[in-house]
Amino acid sequence: MCERCAKIAAQHPHVARRSILKLAAGAAVSLAMVPPAFAAPPKAPPKPQNVVSPDAALHRLMEGNTRYVNGDTKRHDFRSEREALSKGQNPFAAVLSCADSRIAPEYCFDTARGDLFVCRVAGNFASDEMIASLEYGSSVLGVPLFSGFHSEVLARYPALAGRRLIYEILRRMINHLVTDLIDNTVTKVQQSGAKNSADVRLLPKRLAAFSPEIAAKNADLKRFLYAHLYSHPAIAEDRDRSVASLDALFLFFLEHPERMPKQYAELAENEPRHRVICDYIAGMTDHFLQRQCNELLGLPAGHPG
Repeated sequence: MCERCAKIAAQHPHVARRSILKLAAGAAVSLAMVPPAFAAPPKAPPKPQNVVSPDAALHRLMEGNTRYVNGDTKRHDFRSEREALSKGQNPFAAVLSCADSRIAPEYCFDTARGDLFVCRVAGNFASDEMIASLEYGSSVLGVPLFSGFHSEVLARYPALAGRRLIYEILRRMINHLVTDLIDNTVTKVQQSGAKNSADVRLLPKRLAAFSPEIAAKNADLKRFLYAHLYSHPAIAEDRDRSVASLDALFLFFLEHPERMPKQYAELAENEPRHRVICDYIAGMTDHFLQRQCNELLGLPAGHPG
């Protein structure tokens, strides 16, 4: 539970954690329907001069190397860049380099801090870890919502690495998103003058939503996830199995609503059955979904049946 949710739960014990999560999920779904005109323009990167084309980046590297070879390198003012780089990074190139004490890519290409994303390993070997790091540098650091917290965490915990680093970044991201969602929604509810749920339903626009700035950053994050995670070939098989599991379980409950827990079975008698089934399945964990497929269908999760 994020810090904001913990405070709300303490002040209002009757507000369940699942209710808060449903609110967040609902707002996230509605976000996808908001036109771009409502999104705030993205903030300028910490080093605007690093936003260049691939050809320009290569030309810049070659010019820097020429200066290095000729002994005519620039004087870099690290102090003036410190504040901007403490809030994020946008390197213009990623470099795979040999771990060698005699030279560093930053010197070799005469660049300043925040210009190169460098991965160094003995033998200059492109292992899976090195490739993943380079992909991270070229892709993830282009997602403002992630890169901002990445820089924030490393500024406070410079020794943090691996899973602990990722977990801390994600924890702060989730806390930031949920806090913004709650604060912005509360403000919009107060401004709307709505007194009850009936008033809310009569309003022309949804009230639960991120602020424009966070909505824009969240949209960038979604685009990255769909391009590099949800649609990645490595998880295609698992995704197809999960979809098959959901389809099979939904069809089973559609024909046998009495096999759902009592509260859902009773709701299915008076409310649209497909909506009740969707609510029930949406609350399942992956492991529980698999158990339901095994117990009710007699098949492994994801079996086309």
